[in-house]
Amino acid sequence: MAWADNTAADGPDLFKVIFLANPTTTGTAGTLDGLETMRILPATTGMESYFGIGDFFTAGLNPTERLHVLDGRVRIEQLPDDPEAEELTKFLVVDDVDPGSGEYGVVKWRHLPTGTGGSCEWELLGGNRVATAWRNVGTNGACPEKSWVVGVGTQVPEAKFQIQHSEQDRPVNGGLRVNLTTNDHGWNYGIKSYITPLVGGLDLYNGHAVFGEIRDAGKSSPLAER
Repeated sequence: MAWADNTAADGPDLFKVIFLANPTTTGTAGTLDGLETMRILPATTGMESYFGIGDFFTAGLNPTERLHVLDGRVRIEQLPDDPEAEELTKFLVVDDVDPGSGEYGVVKWRHLPTGTGGSCEWELLGGNRVATAWRNVGTNGACPEKSWVVGVGTQVPEAKFQIQHSEQDRPVNGGLRVNLTTNDHGWNYGIKSYITPLVGGLDLYNGHAVFGEIRDAGKSSPLAER
């Protein structure tokens, strides 16, 4: 299958596949121009071509990428049955930033979580460090900033980091466990905690760097909900 340019100035010439239905048929297929199902546009460089799926004629457009799906969805039947590539971190995404841009709708990739420069949830910062809710307020959009709090086992954390668990969900022998193995000759801490006054705030009079208690000891259920 081959086609060639003519001498007209508005080339390269398109290769089209058009479905022609009975003129009495409703829809684009029943019009005099028929329903275009696909077109191939060779680039002016003569080095590549763009394959478009859809009715580009009615839309008044041309494909602009190697594979350009004008409308509708793409289905790949095999992918749901393929083994999950759990070790990979690059995800396919669709550019939806600016409908007037030539990049709108283009399939791209990104890291999830992203690297340095802004992300949502957990961030890979390099040096084998992972962080969340650490960026200055108003600088990270709808993603975690310093004002965010983090909850494990709860949707309404009341501290910067809160762990909540019930043995009704799964028996465990602790809420937080720290095992530290070190050969450092200096001071080492399993848990290290500070409380300091806020600059320009009220005087700090009371507090506990570490506080704990056992409530309702000897009872089979709590005396009151807390």
